[in-house]
Amino acid sequence: MQNFKASVQFYPDEFSKCRFYEFRYSPANWGSFTIISCNGISYSKYLAIAESTNKRIAVITDNDGKQRKIDAALQFNSSHNLQHIFMAGDVKEWTWEACIYELNQAKIDKLVKIQPGARYLFHERDYGPVLGKMLNNKVDVAYSMLVSGNIYKVPQYVKDAISWISR
Repeated sequence: MQNFKASVQFYPDEFSKCRFYEFRYSPANWGSFTIISCNGISYSKYLAIAESTNKRIAVITDNDGKQRKIDAALQFNSSHNLQHIFMAGDVKEWTWEACIYELNQAKIDKLVKIQPGARYLFHERDYGPVLGKMLNNKVDVAYSMLVSGNIYKVPQYVKDAISWISR
């Protein structure tokens, strides 16, 4: 397997996606897989540099509820063979946390402890207590998921990224 890289946008995504990758692929291949966390920095800068490396680069990011981001990723992917951008294709699946919660609601509802009567608003919007807490405590919740021993369903766009980068 050739060396390849994936870029993710936020720190919690880094170790959560590592764990999901581990469930899907043999740890023997970890030497050829590198995850670079962009930490909220525009991944377009990384892609501009990556074009000269002649390596496969998969960017896993959120669509932030914006159809224009989805359309831009599709357009980018159609004109780049070695670099692709992966995100949910529906604006309702606007962030990693929303996607993972939708797919694993029963497990996450048991895992995430909610204080009775507490409101967990995210950017002044109510997404419900569990998703709200996930959005406001990304690192803590991602770590809890990582060490829980649970196996979680993975959003399709993450599966697609891993499949594409592994070719």
